[in-house]
Amino acid sequence: MGSKAVEKKCVTAVAAATCIEIRGARQNNLKGIDVDLPLGKLTVVTGPSGSGKSSLAFETIYAEGQRRYVETFSPYMRQFLDRMDKPRVDDIRGIPPAIAIEQANPVKSSRSTIGTMTEINDYLKLLWPRVAKAFCPSCGREIRPETAKSIADEVLRDCADKSVLITFWVAVPAKTEPRTFFEFLQQQGYLRVWIDNEVVRVDDDPKKIKRLGARVQVIQDRISINQEDRARLVEALETALRFGKGKVNIVDLEAKAEHPFSTGWHCPHCDVDIRPPTPGLFTFNNPLGACPECRGFGRTITIDLNKAIPDRSLSIKQGVVRVFRGNEFGNSQKDLLRACAREEIDISVPFEELPKADQEFVISGEKRSGEYTEDDYENDRWYGVRGFFRWLESQVYKMHMRVLLSRYRAYTTCPSCNGGRFQPEALNYKIVVGKDLFALPEFAALSISNARDLLAKIEISSGDSTARMLCDEICARLNYLCEVGVSYLTLDRSTRTLSGGEVQRVNLTTCLGASLVNTLFVMDEPSIGLHPRDIGRLVRVMHNLRDRGNTLLVVEHEEQIIRAADNLIDIGPGRGERGGELVFNGALDQLLFRKNSLTGDYLSGRKSIPVSKKRRRSTSSIKITGAREHNLKNIDVDLPLSVFTCVSGVSGSGKSTLIHDVLYRNLLIAKGQATDQEAGACKSVSGAHRIGEVVMVDQSPLARTPRSTPILYLGLYDRVRELFAAQPEAMSQGLTASAFSFNSGSGRCERCSGTGFEKIEMQ
Repeated sequence: MGSKAVEKKCVTAVAAATCIEIRGARQNNLKGIDVDLPLGKLTVVTGPSGSGKSSLAFETIYAEGQRRYVETFSPYMRQFLDRMDKPRVDDIRGIPPAIAIEQANPVKSSRSTIGTMTEINDYLKLLWPRVAKAFCPSCGREIRPETAKSIADEVLRDCADKSVLITFWVAVPAKTEPRTFFEFLQQQGYLRVWIDNEVVRVDDDPKKIKRLGARVQVIQDRISINQEDRARLVEALETALRFGKGKVNIVDLEAKAEHPFSTGWHCPHCDVDIRPPTPGLFTFNNPLGACPECRGFGRTITIDLNKAIPDRSLSIKQGVVRVFRGNEFGNSQKDLLRACAREEIDISVPFEELPKADQEFVISGEKRSGEYTEDDYENDRWYGVRGFFRWLESQVYKMHMRVLLSRYRAYTTCPSCNGGRFQPEALNYKIVVGKDLFALPEFAALSISNARDLLAKIEISSGDSTARMLCDEICARLNYLCEVGVSYLTLDRSTRTLSGGEVQRVNLTTCLGASLVNTLFVMDEPSIGLHPRDIGRLVRVMHNLRDRGNTLLVVEHEEQIIRAADNLIDIGPGRGERGGELVFNGALDQLLFRKNSLTGDYLSGRKSIPVSKKRRRSTSSIKITGAREHNLKNIDVDLPLSVFTCVSGVSGSGKSTLIHDVLYRNLLIAKGQATDQEAGACKSVSGAHRIGEVVMVDQSPLARTPRSTPILYLGLYDRVRELFAAQPEAMSQGLTASAFSFNSGSGRCERCSGTGFEKIEMQ
């Protein structure tokens, strides 16, 4: 049979896609919408809260982009990466690798700071050994490793046309007679030594020298300093350094002055060694550079006297020391009363009215400092409140003692590093800017704008291209932080204390510093918490990211950012079940004429929010006096009660410091409640008796477990379960309220254990 040629169809390459095509998105309340998202553009997703914006941007587009990127790794690597669930969508085409920049602050570790988050600290630990100068911790003189040539240059400059001695130190063995030691030097070919500012020959009668010190200066050479004898000077220095173990002395015979030099990281004046500069020394996440007391956290957990003595208006007799109340430690209260009787301290006067010396006696004890021994206790010597807690800490092998101590402990600034996190060896290295010196903790404590200006003034030698590259990279990242409106923050600011908006903007600068291209960035309201003055700078940063070839998808309500978008996607028209539809997809000028778009109505001015004509008046207030935490400058504030009060100001002006640190934490203390951190510094917060409870509503997540639901968090589910259990059918079958709970064994699904989904391991 003859073969028959089969005609094959010509396969043509598909043209490069210019947009991300989403077809049939049904995630959450989305109603099977089709959307085209242009690549290389800034697209803003708008719509009422709950309309489905985040469902489209994060749970559909970002989830699919991240899932596809993770699938490019091997099965072994995928098991170490977080993967999102596959979104409910028919098809998504043309999606690039995706990065989400969300409002949530996922960082819980106290080790994380803005410097570590933006990777600036990684560059600083490489830059510091190259540009910082070392200084002696004792005398403050600069330390630099010398060579014979560098010492010769300095001697030729400072001692020109003078006669000098070049000497080196030799250790004298203990109990060695001068004659024996001098004979040893003669055997080595040395005939002169420098003792008590005099030249002494070792071959003379040493009777006038009755005793030698621990070491003696041996004269290597006597030279008249000039350029002709430079070679002889260098040779003498090299020999003296070799025998002197890297240390040499230049003695000016006219002035009888000594000029010590050293070839190592050593102060020749104080005979102090310092640790050589290495990258590990300049990071608090390395044991080499971390403060040994706080281990690089900047805080230590100690006994909080405000918890031990919460109400100082009580007298000693009334039990001002809280832990001494009751039967368990009542003996300590008796010890205190006996000690007060011996010292004639009035036990009926409020503790705060006692003299400072008497208060210190009660708190620190008779010794004031140091450990107490068994003899002290047997002799009825008062050990103080601090001594009592030191004894408690020796009993921590008992569970109830650990629980008791936890009630009186609090985090305080590390007394060793003062919150700087670094060990003392790292503080010997400082950068010089004009007449000012900055150690690394001091540099990290500067505001980002000041740190950027400071780095620009650092002098770097023209031959050190690596240091110049590192400095430029740090300055670029600091500049990005200033552009997004967080120039008021510091590099040592703990990440866990940042608001959601601040975390998002810091993450944005990290992406800018990484110079990513052809990437999809999905952002969740980056303008939140940002003053209108700074939104224009944030828009410029996003445009900069877009101009590098990236695609930006931003969920936003801020008008300035909506108007700066290249493309708008409006989801609505309502929220929840009434939303989830694609209302509009296109340019801003077309949205303004859409009749069924709530966003278009407000942008065009067809709708507006009316200003209330009547204002409620306040009759009482809480008064804050002398607030001086962080950048607050000893301000007094009256906060009216029973009205809606707004605290405004530019980003970084101190709003959160005033309300969260000063007001909220001091009110908690006034109400006798525990705080996770120290209260903000102020003279007083008065008026706490006018409120029953204080609640902080912030951006932190309500719960960490996936089992938590809104109805469960609000406590309403208990009533629902009781209602179901009260039905006749439930009662006839003996079902209780626990049978209607997905968290209990009798009510939850056995297959998924009440989670609602199954997790299947593929390998």
